[in-house]
Amino acid sequence: MKVKERFSSVAVFGGSGYIGSRLLAEFSKNGSGTVGVGRNATDGLLSMDLARPDIASLDLKKRGVTHAIIAAAVSRIDVCESDPYSARVVNVDGTVELAKQLCNKGIKLIVFSSDYVFDGAKGSYTEGSVVSPVNEYGRQKADMEKLLLRDCGENVLVLRLSKVFDVNKGSATLLDEMAGRFVRGEAVSAARDQYFCPVWIDDVVALVGRLMTSGANGVMHLCAPRKTSRLELALNIAEAVGADEGLVKNIRLRDLGENFVRPLDTSMVCDRLNRSMKYDFRDVRDCVRELAFNYRGNVRAKKI
Repeated sequence: MKVKERFSSVAVFGGSGYIGSRLLAEFSKNGSGTVGVGRNATDGLLSMDLARPDIASLDLKKRGVTHAIIAAAVSRIDVCESDPYSARVVNVDGTVELAKQLCNKGIKLIVFSSDYVFDGAKGSYTEGSVVSPVNEYGRQKADMEKLLLRDCGENVLVLRLSKVFDVNKGSATLLDEMAGRFVRGEAVSAARDQYFCPVWIDDVVALVGRLMTSGANGVMHLCAPRKTSRLELALNIAEAVGADEGLVKNIRLRDLGENFVRPLDTSMVCDRLNRSMKYDFRDVRDCVRELAFNYRGNVRAKKI
């Protein structure tokens, strides 16, 4: 790990997205002179299309930008499969070109990748595990990683994320999506053979801030240490909100009948992060309890 670095201003690309907007809000709150960039110039964001990146008009150096986060991507798996060319223009070509332009200005980068770079055959992947994606989204992320490391070298930190969630009612993220269906009396199909290490958005935001000043580069995993199946998670949420357990449909992942492949076990181990700093991730079970508390206004919600 390198010595700690200082930053005067941060540019967040994808500032209107789920993760990008949370990072933008946090860095702005800390008074770091944060610059938000999105496809459209709304809510104070600067405008740039990641499919055709050009940072010249953003005047980042004049704004004192020393670090940048690229949180923009085409992240829907089905969209990447149905239109791989358009998705690749953003996820690979545009992202790498943007990164190169930033690096040429001496700006340090954090770029988000995914646990989908692995084939899911065994799980517990470390940063040294061989990547072997099984769908187009994973292939694009794997290609992006390789090109970023080649073209930006020590100036880039690639963070592989697992599924990111929060505990806000109505957020439509992982936990809330299930909870919302349960309190409406709707069934949730949950695969018993799909495993991952979901991570709370606040943990992601906190660690990005720490890593930005740490001098870390290369590839690093960022996920909670606890491995869970989608079925286990659904059962925990159903119990917490007081829903009938029968609403949880115990299936295999292939029973969804999707026209593309998802990896079964994308659980990751954060070896590099654990060696560099101590951090206590919030347990997803605690997050389930808080989400259930936020649903207490519904008569079906169970007291906890």
